[in-house]
Amino acid sequence: MTEVETQGQADSGQAPRILPRTALIAAIRADGHRITLVQAPAGFGKSVLAGQLARAVDDLKVPVMCYGLRVDFRGELFPGSAALLALACAWPSGMGAPAKAKLVFTDINGKNHTPLASAKTKAVVLVFVLRDCPVSNVYTPELTRIHKEYSKKGVSLFLVHPDRDTDAKAAKAHAIEYKLTAPLVLDHDHKLTRFAGAEVTPEAAVFDGKGLLVYRGRIDNLYADFGKKRAKPTRRDLRETLDALLAGKPLAKRTTKAVGCYIDFSNDKKNDK
Repeated sequence: MTEVETQGQADSGQAPRILPRTALIAAIRADGHRITLVQAPAGFGKSVLAGQLARAVDDLKVPVMCYGLRVDFRGELFPGSAALLALACAWPSGMGAPAKAKLVFTDINGKNHTPLASAKTKAVVLVFVLRDCPVSNVYTPELTRIHKEYSKKGVSLFLVHPDRDTDAKAAKAHAIEYKLTAPLVLDHDHKLTRFAGAEVTPEAAVFDGKGLLVYRGRIDNLYADFGKKRAKPTRRDLRETLDALLAGKPLAKRTTKAVGCYIDFSNDKKNDK
């Protein structure tokens, strides 16, 4: 439940109306409504509301200004502040841009894919990989696990080869060697790679069901840096992103630093001429 106070109520001293959260979001989406203030005591679900409202105001292109206390007396973020910062900060170029028209491609078997054309698709994941990248190959078991687990939940995952030296035969051989199950896509012209903003392998790009790029970065934090590997990851960013997206919750991060082998873009301009 959320208190909603109109200007007339404020002038007359009337008590604010109490609206269910669903009704508040519906009111925002309706024409002619404008929010001036949303407030509630601690523990009343402001963090969850922030993520739900973000979708509404993004769809309607409504500018938002947030104000209030950011940290507590220990200097730690309040949950609501953390949710707002996660939504507002580190929003890279290209994020929020509809991608439905560009998420159309053909895999190495000649099958055409338009994953966002189906209402059953909740998210699309592009993971950029290289056959000869040791870091990329370390992640092959996890990528297969994610593909098998999340395909049942409406997530379409594709493995994209941006290396011009990788043809369909080589990509198939690599998939057989590392027991990869996700569809394979060749991106020799780097259209998908540049659209997703990928720079290294492995790197993941997640699009929601509306075709918005909502996450780009590492699969997890197994590698602190190139050559610096943890015993096991302490953050599983791709899984956490998908879980939050499927649950309708705010994403913890929009971008993370992917560690791996750099993608070669050196011949792009020459080949485009």
